[in-house]
Formats: sequence, structure tokens, C-alpha cells
Amino acid sequence: MRNDTALFEVVLAAHILCAVVGFGSVGVTGAYASLARPWPDHGAVPDSVRRYFRPGPNWASRVMFGVPVFGLILAGMGGGGDLGQPWLWIGSGLWLFAAILAAGVVWPAERRIASIVNEGETASIDEPARRASRAAGAVDIAVVAAFVVMLARLGG
Repeated sequence: MRNDTALFEVVLAAHILCAVVGFGSVGVTGAYASLARPWPDHGAVPDSVRRYFRPGPNWASRVMFGVPVFGLILAGMGGGGDLGQPWLWIGSGLWLFAAILAAGVVWPAERRIASIVNEGETASIDEPARRASRAAGAVDIAVVAAFVVMLARLGG
């Protein structure tokens, strides 16, 4: 299938939207985690932080898993010729790094912060907030790098 069809454009938009929503949500988690840190232990956490770190998973960030799904569909729609290109593998590696960091560091820290601010735990919010904000920053850097590699088709 040619990559100038309306269907290709829809799949490309879904691919990009998954990246923006999924990884954007991880970035917002990092920002809210940074906002949570200045408050003293056991002190009042701002309502905006409490609302953001509500109980349950941050489903918007899980949308990031649509990125490789739509990416593979795009590669297939282009005849599969891009599968051997270095830019695709570099970008995919950066995405994988970002996804592992989000799932392994940001989301557990996010759950811990939610537990502290919503369930009245007496633990300090500082450490999980620091982990979430730093890891989210690293995720954002990896995603921007992947975007540049994919857009410029570096190495291809």
C-alpha cells in the first residue's frame, strides 16, 4: 500500500497521538511530582497534586504502548522496506528505553505518591517525587530524541 493514502495519514496521526498523549502524560507526572516535593513531610499537599495523583493507574500514560503498534502498521503499509533502516531501530530503541523507564520507575513512584497523598500515609513524599520527576525527565529526553531520529530518518 502506498504511504500517501488517507488511511496511512490516519494511522500516522494515531502513532503520533499515542506518543504525545502517552509520553506527555509521563512528563506531566514528573512536573506534578516536582510540585509535590517542596511541601514538608506530613504537611498539606496542594489540592492540584492530590487530584493528579488520585488512586489507580494513570491510563493516559499507558497510551504510549500504541506507538510501536501503529509504527509497525505504518512500516507494513509502506511495504516493509523501512524495517531495515537504522533510524527505525534507533527510534525504537529509544522508545523501548523510555517505556521501560516509565513502567519501571515513573509508574511505581507515581503509585507511591498517590498512596502517600490520598491514603494518609506518614511516609515522606520527597523520595518517590524525586524519582518520578527525574525519571520522567529522562523519558522526555529519550522521546524527543526518538522523535528527531524518526522525523529526520537519521542513518537512512
